[in-house]
Amino acid sequence: MNLIYKKNKLIQEKADAYVISIFNNQKTFSSDLKSIDIKLKKKLTALLKSGDIKTEIGKITTINLLGEFNAKQLFIVGLGDEKKITIDNLRTQIASVCRTINNFKLTSAAFDISNLLINSQKKNDAIHAIAEAIGLSQYQFTKHKTHAKDKPITINDVTFHGISHINLKTIDKLIKQGLIFAQAANLTKDLANEPANYMTPSKLAEIALDIADKHSLQCEIINKNAAKELKMGSYLSVASGSNEEPKFIILKYQHKEATNKPVAIVGKGITFDTGGISLKPSAGMDEMKGDMSGAATVLGVMQAIGELKPKLNIIGIAPCTENMPGGKATKPGDVVYAMDGQSIEVLNTDAEGRLVLADALSYAVKEKSSAIIDIATLTGAMTVSLGSVRTGVFSNNDKLFEKLVSASTKANEPIWRFPLDEAYGKMIVSNVADIKNVGEREAGSITAAKFLEKFIGNTPWIHMDIAGVMTVKQSKGEWSKGMSGNPVRTLVHLLLSY
Repeated sequence: MNLIYKKNKLIQEKADAYVISIFNNQKTFSSDLKSIDIKLKKKLTALLKSGDIKTEIGKITTINLLGEFNAKQLFIVGLGDEKKITIDNLRTQIASVCRTINNFKLTSAAFDISNLLINSQKKNDAIHAIAEAIGLSQYQFTKHKTHAKDKPITINDVTFHGISHINLKTIDKLIKQGLIFAQAANLTKDLANEPANYMTPSKLAEIALDIADKHSLQCEIINKNAAKELKMGSYLSVASGSNEEPKFIILKYQHKEATNKPVAIVGKGITFDTGGISLKPSAGMDEMKGDMSGAATVLGVMQAIGELKPKLNIIGIAPCTENMPGGKATKPGDVVYAMDGQSIEVLNTDAEGRLVLADALSYAVKEKSSAIIDIATLTGAMTVSLGSVRTGVFSNNDKLFEKLVSASTKANEPIWRFPLDEAYGKMIVSNVADIKNVGEREAGSITAAKFLEKFIGNTPWIHMDIAGVMTVKQSKGEWSKGMSGNPVRTLVHLLLSY
């Protein structure tokens, strides 16, 4: 996708679609809209007076330009009350008009964005959000569709017009940055949408190596034998039932001017989760191809960081394996040992995410990370608690959590903080080992987080349980049906805040 800013007037640009925005009770048209109105002999003025041009937020009016212009269609986006418009509204409305353009099977668009720079404080955020919205809106997973009619026609070329008061280099940088955020989220969606027979641990490792090669990152892949040498017994206990080779992925980004100890991003990478011996019901099991969404998030974030090149040191960790009920699979009641020496009684093999994360978090601590953020489709209980609206978050550090709040607000990927009282930790004390991997039925998401907390010591830490937000049921605005790519953009904002 090509997104560029041009100094010429919108009406001079050759594109399939022109896109203009309008507010309620707008007294004057923008310069570009006025030019179109004049050429249409005041037709737009008449349509506005008659109410045929809708200005309420979320409304899109389409006008055929009948060959009189360099475009086929004009799309007028209603933005409602100018004083109430937000960056989130803007992102959603731009994405929505792009979806409408897709319905017309048009492949290029020219945007007048003079109305979209909502106020002087947020001009930069607005340009970023517009580019991000366009990139996110065009995502569809159609790799395995074999008929041409099922392949989407998307917008390939976009030009922006109507900005005269921002430095050209700054505009280009903001457009590029917004698209990088979108492409990182879209990569994560691609990985998580891919069927498990294609997206194996080995394939994820190949993709990690490719990202490292393209963006000058360091990449290490720890195989089964190396994991045994590192005494990753908790991680390997999950892999024991599968014929697929487990791959423990480590991606490092190091900037020559950075002085910080690395910030670690850790993602659960179960490329397919049957539940192991504690077998899941068959209904909905197909969605468990997305149980590696945490690892996919890590790869998406590291791609974005490799392109943005902040002055930071960052390590991405993705422990990847299948969870299968093979002849060598871990059995309920087995005791395994984590990398840091703690013993774990495995009472439920379907609580496997915390087992692979135990060794991944231990590895992040061993790397002397200054902060650790883990992302995992960890518990069904989180879906019961928060549905598909917010990510459940647990943290041992208020300052780090506040950074995450700010980042999630920028990305419009809402979160909600849960408690970590020690009373919950008592629920996972084992009779035969140091801890057990599940407590009783109540507070399942919290006891899972308390389990993870055992492996991070005093390191500032955040755990993001994305089970509820893993999928999107229906395409709308910037969100596309399928795997969500949430919270890639939040995490990139968080890292850049350092």
